[in-house]
Amino acid sequence: MKSEKSEFKTIFTNPYVSFFGSMASILSIIIAIYFYHKSQLFSEFTYLINSQQMVIINKIDSSNKLKVLYNGKELKENVYAVQIAIWNNGNKSIKNKDILENLFIEIPGKNQILDAKIIKQTRDVSDIHINQISNTLSIGFKILEEDDGGIIQLIYSSKSKKEPIIKGTIVGQKKILKRTVGMTLDKLKPIESMNSFYTIILFTFIGFTFLVMLLIPNIRESMIKDFETMFHKNTTLDKLVLIIIHIMTSRVFSVSVVIVFLAAALYLLITDNTLYMPFEF
Repeated sequence: MKSEKSEFKTIFTNPYVSFFGSMASILSIIIAIYFYHKSQLFSEFTYLINSQQMVIINKIDSSNKLKVLYNGKELKENVYAVQIAIWNNGNKSIKNKDILENLFIEIPGKNQILDAKIIKQTRDVSDIHINQISNTLSIGFKILEEDDGGIIQLIYSSKSKKEPIIKGTIVGQKKILKRTVGMTLDKLKPIESMNSFYTIILFTFIGFTFLVMLLIPNIRESMIKDFETMFHKNTTLDKLVLIIIHIMTSRVFSVSVVIVFLAAALYLLITDNTLYMPFEF
């Protein structure tokens, strides 16, 4: 009976058992915080402009003898085509009644919108529609659930390429979110981001690993002894490995790693907003 008790005592006083127990507790807290953060409902009307605008007519080029008429009048400026993707990047539905101030597209500077149409929408039930008013384009919809959206193609005349802007106000959203990522007209793949669950867990694990070594000296000393036992031969490789181990287990290095990785994990947790485009241009 005493031997069994002493065996359990030996197991639970082992520094490695203490280490992994501490890490398991810490990681469970981080995971709980992460999923709580991700479970919060929010709506996020988002737009992204295809950076590759197409020049339909280049009137500035003196060699271009082509005449372009619009409503019977000749256009003296270049003609461009641009595609604008709009969608709900949040997990809470956006209904028509949630639009506090009309959503509309405008192109800064002197230009003229020649044509606009919706070339794609994820679901017909969203009922995305546009209406040209003077030189702006209003946007409306019935409902945008998570990942619902569409693509608007805009043709305009201007001396140079312009960046369309979407303005308006939606309930629960301080401003219309604009994304600026270059992409082609081919299939759009999900945009890579470091703001992922696995990255946060990895950074947290590394940070707390070194933090535990700082707080529990026995673990650090046990690791050094174990490595010295493993690499006891007086070879160049053994010496190099032991030098690296001593550097990595030093207080200065451990403090640096703790600060950098825990700060990075916290930053990613707070700013986690992975952009995923749910449809193609």
